[in-house]
Amino acid sequence: MKIGYYLAGVADGLAQGGTAPYAHRLMEQLIPELPDFKFHLIAKASQAKYINFIKHAFQDAAISHSYITTPRGTTFVNVASAILLAHDKKPLRRFLRHLNLVEMQLARQQFDVLHCPVQVLPFYDWRHPFIITMHDVQELHMPHFFAPKERWIRSMNFWNLLENAAKVVVSFQHVKDDLIRLFDLKPDKVHVCPIPVNSAWFASKKTENASAILEKYGINEPFMLYPAQTWEHKNHTRLLQAMAYLRDHEKVVPPLLICTGKKNEFFQKISLSVEALNLQEKVRFLGVIPDAELQAMYLSCAFVVIPTLYEAGSFPLYEAMMLDKPVICAQTTSLPDGIRDSRFTFDPRNVGEMASMIKRMFTDSEYLKENRQNSAIQARRLLDERKQCIDRFAELYLSLNLTSTSIAKLG
Repeated sequence: MKIGYYLAGVADGLAQGGTAPYAHRLMEQLIPELPDFKFHLIAKASQAKYINFIKHAFQDAAISHSYITTPRGTTFVNVASAILLAHDKKPLRRFLRHLNLVEMQLARQQFDVLHCPVQVLPFYDWRHPFIITMHDVQELHMPHFFAPKERWIRSMNFWNLLENAAKVVVSFQHVKDDLIRLFDLKPDKVHVCPIPVNSAWFASKKTENASAILEKYGINEPFMLYPAQTWEHKNHTRLLQAMAYLRDHEKVVPPLLICTGKKNEFFQKISLSVEALNLQEKVRFLGVIPDAELQAMYLSCAFVVIPTLYEAGSFPLYEAMMLDKPVICAQTTSLPDGIRDSRFTFDPRNVGEMASMIKRMFTDSEYLKENRQNSAIQARRLLDERKQCIDRFAELYLSLNLTSTSIAKLG
């Protein structure tokens, strides 16, 4: 069975948060664990370096690849397709499909299933059955964090993709509940597959001298770590307010905060908050740093803090627990399901509550010990869930096992 794995929609680096790590880590685990499947990697030419890495890493696997281009006119074809799909105009849809050079490039590969691990595809109507991972519908819960144009684009794309996907994958039950309630999907169309976590990822990132890396960034005191892009919903501003609350109301010197991750357009407002709260000496934003350096930050920090207002699936939470680090997080969306212990969660909108928990992480040794023990327990659970994830994807592939002949009939 041949699986088309669509990487062309995956943003480079961490431009779109955790979707790229999800797509890459899932693929890197499915390929060696499902040797009976042939994987065809669909990518952009700019992703050639990563494709070569994958083919070298899994030389014994049946892997092929192709690079696709997105010609002019694709947007027009997409909008027209959406209209025809909504009105179920099948003959016109077939005609329009022949105008879509993206779809035609993939049709030549004759794979049985198209798997897109992110919620972005350049076309809605395929002659291959496709599986798509929906990571979140945050814009429906927090529309004020999205510009009107962005909400419109997401609404059109998501509705058509969900309507036409053969199967939809989510990582958490709360996302499945959203899709059933807000998009009227049938429950048996949406499948919960846990986020893939593999301890080998950490082993592959060698950190020979953590102290040298800390020295590079001028870090010479205990610190708490928050790895996250500076989107507004990541809640950096309230975390800063919690630090100021410790100083002004608890009369406690706040710990050093190290933040990693892409600095996007909201970073300017965060910088203004740092100055307004007079926290310049207690906060460092390092931007995106190499994986080895990030692992050094995890291993060296006192604990990890995750105050986000919405989280479809937190790799920082899983990475902290896999590295046996204490972690506290917001009691929102997927985070409670990840940490599995309410003693280590807080209301991300309650600055005083957040400050109190940060203080406790630095002053209560027994509490810190219990937190670390929970991290170890959850790390074992995550590794157990990894096998469930792989098995579920295999089942989904097999349930859509159409031969090349039957696929051609779909066209």
